[in-house]
Amino acid sequence: MSDFNLQIIDNFLPNDVYNDILNHIPNIEWDGMNHIYNDKPEHVWYSQNIENSYFSQNIKEAIRKNSIFPIKEFHMLSFTLATKVKAFPHTDASPQKLYENQLLLYIDGNNDMNKGTGFYVKNGDNYDLNTHIGFYKNRALLFKAGVWHSPLLFNAKDSIPRISIIAQF
Repeated sequence: MSDFNLQIIDNFLPNDVYNDILNHIPNIEWDGMNHIYNDKPEHVWYSQNIENSYFSQNIKEAIRKNSIFPIKEFHMLSFTLATKVKAFPHTDASPQKLYENQLLLYIDGNNDMNKGTGFYVKNGDNYDLNTHIGFYKNRALLFKAGVWHSPLLFNAKDSIPRISIIAQF
């Protein structure tokens, strides 16, 4: 596990860029792309790649401007849609060290403490919730790829999905 180092930035993107992203959501063709974490059905998500787009350039610029995490090279930049499933703590660390850092940028859904992300500490076979960050539109979470985390939609008041942007760099 990486050292627990988390940066939270509200109003991460300028309003015009954020609104352009919101206006693009109805045009997304969600692709499951066989996204099942370690062949376990507990953590399924849908995505659309946005590398080399107007959105990606603005997101990279916001990371460079606001983040304590340096960009060496981007590995992935995608829209994601997460649905109401039980918590599934996992890391996204790359064995090949392709990337070190991650961005999770909340885009659309109902603002709700329980639609956010939990960050965990692993103790033996158990995962202890360390920090719970609520879903707030245009909120960015930046952290090391080796940190244990999970969407926390299981406890949300409704079953409306959460749309985010994730980046690995």
